[in-house]
Amino acid sequence: GTSSNEVGQMGKDSAGSGPASFGSKGLSSKSGRNTAYIQTKTVVLGSMDPELLRKILQQYLPQFRHCYQQELVYNSDDIKGIVDLDFEISAAGKVGKIKVKAKDSRFSKKGTDCMANVLAIIDFPKPKGGGRVAVRQPLSFFSEQENS
Repeated sequence: GTSSNEVGQMGKDSAGSGPASFGSKGLSSKSGRNTAYIQTKTVVLGSMDPELLRKILQQYLPQFRHCYQQELVYNSDDIKGIVDLDFEISAAGKVGKIKVKAKDSRFSKKGTDCMANVLAIIDFPKPKGGGRVAVRQPLSFFSEQENS
């Protein structure tokens, strides 16, 4: 299948005039101008007060500490450092897309999975604007044992 009709030639001459630009009639009444309008779609992600997020996460610090204590028992090394909690809060206030990254490579998958499970049980308020909220919250862990 070939066709002798020039299909899909809108704006081919890039001047906005002539037979190749037949499809652009009505977009611009001035000859010699190529006019295009693209309607943009604005996507607004919801928002949530960072202070409110911190307060809610602070309520679950005992559960996060429990994960860390289990990590210390499981891995007898003195593990300490920062763990980044990267997650998304849906329009309904539920946690999804959880990724827990430990700066110290000695944190086990069991430990980071435990922290991800704690995040999964938290119910947040619905974000303002009804969208999703991406959150990155670092937690700092250290052992309070003294060397004697």
